[in-house]
Amino acid sequence: MSSTKHKRQRRNHRGKTANTKTRILEIARDLLVAGGIQSLSMRAVAAKVGISATAIYHYFDSKQDLVDRVVEMGIRRLHEYLQQAITSQPAGSLEKLLALAEAYIRFAYENQQYFQVIYRIRSDALGRFENLPVHSGYDLMRQCVGECIENGVFRSGDPAVISTYLWSIIHGLVTLTMTCSLHGGEPYGSGDQLETQMHLLRAFAPYISRGLQVQDTDKYYSDEDELTPISIHAQIR
Repeated sequence: MSSTKHKRQRRNHRGKTANTKTRILEIARDLLVAGGIQSLSMRAVAAKVGISATAIYHYFDSKQDLVDRVVEMGIRRLHEYLQQAITSQPAGSLEKLLALAEAYIRFAYENQQYFQVIYRIRSDALGRFENLPVHSGYDLMRQCVGECIENGVFRSGDPAVISTYLWSIIHGLVTLTMTCSLHGGEPYGSGDQLETQMHLLRAFAPYISRGLQVQDTDKYYSDEDELTPISIHAQIR
């Protein structure tokens, strides 16, 4: 048999192996979303993929290993969304943070199964909050917050606390709009779930950057029955 034929066969084998592994991960993801970790078994996944119950162990060592790999796949996809969104944004700007938040929302909307797996399935891949994997997005949030502090956009503070605060707002918005219908005009927008989430995020931005507490120097005027700040003492700046 020629060397060329051997190489072609090896490439075909690697491709088939990669496709099977991807299929296993996708089936496991769907089962996790549908019934939680209790509904997942190596035998059930193997049956849906079309391989034997023993063959699946050639790809993953155990059920926990499979769960961890599914979670990590979702986390890496999330990181791709976030990284792409902020690449062209200026460092130390609120625009960069807003782009990061919008990418997080878009990921959750376009990858709802992975979003649920990442945050609803207990996995050794997550562990303690401060030990989140590098691709979880938390590292990018910390980076953006640190840049804003250095650039004087945010007042001095603990980047970890500020990052957790901002992430909690964004994540809370996503989970709330996933479970509750907030449609019906202002202030929620009149479009679909994604439009509602983006609309509310932009509505939140002034409160995030300026704070909520009214200062003695704050003055307001009525513009078409809406209170608009003329001068506000920034709470984060």
